[in-house]
Amino acid sequence: MSSLSLSQSQSLFVGGSGGGSGNGHHQHSMSFIFSVDCDNEAMLYNLTNTEVELLDIRSHGACTFNSMVVVGDSIYTFGGDDFSSRYQRFSIKSKSIDMEGDIVGIEGGKDISVCFDGYENIYLLNGYKRSTLVISRFNLHTMQFISAHCHDGNGKIYIHSDDRRFFSINIDTKEIKQLKHLDLHFKNFCSMVYHQVDPSHSFIYLLGGKHYGNHRYSIESDKWQSVFKDSHSDRRTCGSLFYSLNTTTF
Repeated sequence: MSSLSLSQSQSLFVGGSGGGSGNGHHQHSMSFIFSVDCDNEAMLYNLTNTEVELLDIRSHGACTFNSMVVVGDSIYTFGGDDFSSRYQRFSIKSKSIDMEGDIVGIEGGKDISVCFDGYENIYLLNGYKRSTLVISRFNLHTMQFISAHCHDGNGKIYIHSDDRRFFSINIDTKEIKQLKHLDLHFKNFCSMVYHQVDPSHSFIYLLGGKHYGNHRYSIESDKWQSVFKDSHSDRRTCGSLFYSLNTTTF
């Protein structure tokens, strides 16, 4: 089963202090999917030129399918199967882990769902094998974990269930829309990533690795297609996310 809540795409600017075309600067945007696997390896899928890069880092792999979030030029990962009491920060610019620490003050775990409030807090929702949902937050300035409460955001949630159903839920109107599903029976959680190319073209990537395949869904045409066919990593329960990188040439 896979679920995805749509949020604003993360964009980064690298190179130079400006970027205005009047000074002879040319700004280019490249889109990436950052994905980890059960061997705690990480890969970058370049959606602009279709290149795949294996990163020389040890990531938090299994049970992180909703545990990653982009904040600025960093990717934060919380918990995981082998790292339930740890968190780490990946630098998009240096492509390295630039910080790792213990989850202190709250109980860690695996299969934690996280989201960024757009200001200074990352919220953690930990409900794995619990009778009640535990909500906490991580303050990016103090680097401390505290108990917290949060509210629902806006937009749609996309869910692909383990019984061949794929549907969207509009949080505002509560409308449920049935969509074209993959002909697969999921016995494990897989991550899904949203990517809006432009106002007329939006996609959802489902990263299933060697067991379920990697697929791209077009929201506009309601169709699936296979992608990243040469990737054979075990990505069950492992996290993935999208970000774009803006560069300037002179």
